[in-house]
Amino acid sequence: MYAHTVCENTAFYLLLFVLQYLRMKPSTFDALVITLTDELEKKHTNCRSPLSVPEQVVVCLRFLASGDSFQSLAWCFRVGVSTVHYIVQRVCDAIWKKLRDTYLPTPTESLWKDNADKFNILWNFPNCIGAVDGKHVTVVCPPNSGSLFHNYKGSFSIVLMAVVNADLKFVLVDIGDFGSNSDGGVFGRSEMGHRLQAGKLNLPDPCPLPNDPTGAPQPHVFVGDEAFPLGTQLLRPYPGRGLTKDKRIFNYRLSRARRVVECSFGILSQRWRIYHRKINMLPENVVRVVKATNFITAASGHLRSLVLLEPLRFIALLLYALRVSIKPFHVFRTTSGSTTHTRDKSQYIFG
Repeated sequence: MYAHTVCENTAFYLLLFVLQYLRMKPSTFDALVITLTDELEKKHTNCRSPLSVPEQVVVCLRFLASGDSFQSLAWCFRVGVSTVHYIVQRVCDAIWKKLRDTYLPTPTESLWKDNADKFNILWNFPNCIGAVDGKHVTVVCPPNSGSLFHNYKGSFSIVLMAVVNADLKFVLVDIGDFGSNSDGGVFGRSEMGHRLQAGKLNLPDPCPLPNDPTGAPQPHVFVGDEAFPLGTQLLRPYPGRGLTKDKRIFNYRLSRARRVVECSFGILSQRWRIYHRKINMLPENVVRVVKATNFITAASGHLRSLVLLEPLRFIALLLYALRVSIKPFHVFRTTSGSTTHTRDKSQYIFG
């Protein structure tokens, strides 16, 4: 009875620990491993036994979830620093290759119409098909870069430019522009900006606004903040103070619709703590990391879900403790002077 109670308590606290390790649902992790197996699996040779696909994915996800240095991850997983660096790049590239077409496909006219309906229902802004904004991803100053990456906040960064739908999911992204550029300039030079100007984004035809007595067709639009230029299909708030009541109401409605992109960036950075640190990587590798976090988040199903995941060795221990009548959690007592200390031998199982 005592051993069973100790096993249950230890399993509970172990589960509590592993749910904060990789910040992903177990089902999502399993699906991710299966999806990436073809890209990451290596052959066993007589010289070495390669890291398995789940182990490679765990190393990469732990890096994204914590933002720890390669050296600390190398100590944690008992592999070389260069191995960690190589694994992170390989897994990020594999995520981009395998998940790009599935979770960030080219938007179609029906997709834009669905976005417009949801914006009207959820945020009371008709004919809106997406909110656009940029996020500065802080990095350590790249070598010989001068002031190209130096932004107005006084740090060095690359820009993640994104269009988000009413459900807080990314629809279009552009990653890697210099932090010294403004959001409007980044959007204008991006592929999505060029396609918007050329009319190649498959946008739906104009349609009348609800409750409009004139019934005049109005274009479908993106909404942004003051950093973006006003256009036929890109709206921004009225500038200045002392606005009329109608203009204040319009600004309120537009800001209400636009905040979905701010929420998406906030949830993304809270889920993947690497965004809380200066990323000490070359710009091309930072782009890989940002792409991977975007696609993993999209693959998780619901952006607001912050259910977390465990590393593989702790999954094995947890299943072993729950399903088998074993004694890996024996508690033993040692006496030092007049004080009795209790230690848990399970900490040495994977030592």
